[in-house]
Amino acid sequence: FQPLLALQDVTAEWQAGLAPAVHPSCHVMGRLLDRVDLCVSPGNCVFVYHSDPAGARVLLAALEGEPRLTQTRWWRGVRHAAPGVRLRRTSIRAVLADEIRAGWLQAPAPLDSAGGRATVAHTATPTVTPTVHLLRASRSGAASSSERRAWRQWAESTRRDGGAVVVLAPANGGGVPLCAPPTDGDASMEPARVARIREPAPDMVPQNRDSGLRALRLHHGRVDTLHFTMPPASYPMP
Repeated sequence: FQPLLALQDVTAEWQAGLAPAVHPSCHVMGRLLDRVDLCVSPGNCVFVYHSDPAGARVLLAALEGEPRLTQTRWWRGVRHAAPGVRLRRTSIRAVLADEIRAGWLQAPAPLDSAGGRATVAHTATPTVTPTVHLLRASRSGAASSSERRAWRQWAESTRRDGGAVVVLAPANGGGVPLCAPPTDGDASMEPARVARIREPAPDMVPQNRDSGLRALRLHHGRVDTLHFTMPPASYPMP
């Protein structure tokens, strides 16, 4: 199992004012990322919903490995990028996030070396240089039907090629609920599981192994698993 991109126990802080030794009452410290674990593998499409644009920008900078963030004393943790992986970062219209999700679901899972459908954790090595697309769904405005169709087709093509996508989208965009009511008899919706903070170990995979879709929430600098009809991605408790 070789992830394309991963953050492990990453914390990023921000401070303003005077140094505490100079004037303790004129100092403030904010934590923008709080012990974040996030793993992106070939064939993954990860949606991270948030209500904090500043935190979303910092998370994207951490994934990209922006030196102005990762090479400061306010950064702690480990960032891993696979050899040769390409990163593509841009912003898109918020309304296009649903088209990317739909296109990802429509695409067939990549084939493994034996010609069968590969699982998320065992996707065959792609023949092209692996690419992780970091998309911030922050731009306003409507999208034409041709633009929506083009993004669905792009998502299908990206999944077939063994690439990966991370979408940072506002929690209130498109009517996406932060936490839907539990489904009767579904153990994955139990409050104890929903409340667990941080992603599972990299060797854990969603119950829906073929889709590669995950829904996460960035809240107060932490990333936790969401459960709603995207479909639900439930992970075993440690």
